[in-house]
Amino acid sequence: MTGPATASPRTPLDLLIADLRGRDAASDGQTRPSAILWPDGNREWERLLPVLRNRLPELLTLGGYAPDARTGPAIWLRCVVDGTIEPLAPRDAGGSSEAGTSRPAARVPILYLPGFERGDLRAGEACPEAVRPLVELLYRGVPWNHPNGKDWTVAAFLGSPRGVGLDIAGDRATLDALRGALAEVAVQPAAQLRGRRLDAADFSEMLSADYQRDLLRWMDNPEALRARLDEDEWTAFRRQCDDKLDFDPGKEADVAAGAQLGKGRGRWAVVWDRYAEAPEAYPGVEELLRRSRPAGELAFDRERWPDLNDEDEAEVRDSLSALPEHPVEEAGDAVLALEAAHGHRRDWVWARLGHSPLAMVLQPLAGLADAARSAIGGVAPDDIAAAYADTGWQADAYARAALAQ
Repeated sequence: MTGPATASPRTPLDLLIADLRGRDAASDGQTRPSAILWPDGNREWERLLPVLRNRLPELLTLGGYAPDARTGPAIWLRCVVDGTIEPLAPRDAGGSSEAGTSRPAARVPILYLPGFERGDLRAGEACPEAVRPLVELLYRGVPWNHPNGKDWTVAAFLGSPRGVGLDIAGDRATLDALRGALAEVAVQPAAQLRGRRLDAADFSEMLSADYQRDLLRWMDNPEALRARLDEDEWTAFRRQCDDKLDFDPGKEADVAAGAQLGKGRGRWAVVWDRYAEAPEAYPGVEELLRRSRPAGELAFDRERWPDLNDEDEAEVRDSLSALPEHPVEEAGDAVLALEAAHGHRRDWVWARLGHSPLAMVLQPLAGLADAARSAIGGVAPDDIAAAYADTGWQADAYARAALAQ
């Protein structure tokens, strides 16, 4: 048994993508929009384009003609939206797509317009020639903008309760630092950013070198991390990993890093601790660990391998499934034995990610097994009621808690 197939948004980037795609909806009495228009007059969001192109195959960018980067002039964007050029092919089951303009057929195109505001599309004769072919899409499409009708700025979206809901200082130094650190802010767990005022110092710190964080991001998605770093940053990152971990991301496969992370020996133990602090921020690491466990090795710390946690869950499931065939007392003993053997898994990363539901349910089941050892008795109904009010209610409470799991 595993957790849900999809998880709620966890980072500002997740929330941005969810909000963009959320505009793909038909209002009452209206048809579905033909496109989602994303104006960005000050080019504040441009730093996210490399990772967004990886996460949003339906994202198209206004610019010079470069179809492999899903970028082109306004007339090209318009033709893609209208389907008058080569049809956009859906991704296959493995998540791959053809080069160029390929995107999932079910997705409405998102048109990112750097250097242009929404007002430019409404300027009539004064409308810039570069975006005139897109004016008509204002009526067939829908803009991505603030509820007040203005274009979303980075600070507005991150600070709005309708966006990410962060508390960001409004001084110029903070806003400049935020724009410079946007690529880092976007992939931080949103829960870790909330609950405190963020200022220039916070955003500057996010830009400081952190090879452990970047290594986990590389393990999570090698292509996205490589696209985010320029050549100097990539070289520095490789050098740090080689010096500190004897591992070169530029030469070695991700499964080699997964094997070292799972073993957790030497300095890799610190990388594991870093992952365990916020596993939700690196969803691809779990899948990497599932295909990285070396064959033939017996001395494993089971805590670091999600497939071994799956085996433990299956063992608990089989044991619990057999309990109805046993007397109550034996069943209680079996539950308490399972709790002793598997209760510690509630502290593992996989429980936090929702992959250990049976380890979680053992806690109330063990309480029920223990409470059921004491019978409720008495000569009169009042005596029975008093015994139930004293301790007997605990069995029912544990039973309800187990059912709630």
